[in-house]
Amino acid sequence: MEETLSDVKSELIKCVNGKKVAIVGIGNLEKGDDGFGVLLTERLKTRLKNTALFECGTAPENYLGPIIRSNPQVLLVLDAANLRAEPGHVHILEAKEIADLGLSTHDSSLNLFIKFLRHELKEVDIFLVCMQPKNTDFGKCISKELEKHLSELEKILVEMLS
Repeated sequence: MEETLSDVKSELIKCVNGKKVAIVGIGNLEKGDDGFGVLLTERLKTRLKNTALFECGTAPENYLGPIIRSNPQVLLVLDAANLRAEPGHVHILEAKEIADLGLSTHDSSLNLFIKFLRHELKEVDIFLVCMQPKNTDFGKCISKELEKHLSELEKILVEMLS
């Protein structure tokens, strides 16, 4: 859907459009760029006081209860995904697109997670905000490419949701 971060910002504005938002960060901080979702959610916690934020790591299903109780109208799921693009490239998908594409590094659990949320929160709009990782090897730090784009995406989300 997106090629530039200004396109990402425009698409996120359309997705959010003044609605009650919750953000779910998925990933493994010990596997370099795979930790994108958790790292961004962690950073947002200090800057977004009126948004429900969940650092789910690799087990988002463990946070279903709190996410459902937050009763969002829009759920943004932040995750690393193999987009077959340049590292740091951001792409936004609607939940219904996720199962068909198999992009996330956490495919099976993410699909079940989303199906359950859609069953419990019938009116929620769910979007996957994914970023192309450079390196997901165990013991690696986040790459410079992802750090740059992660910081820019953080600014966009703070501006939109503050």
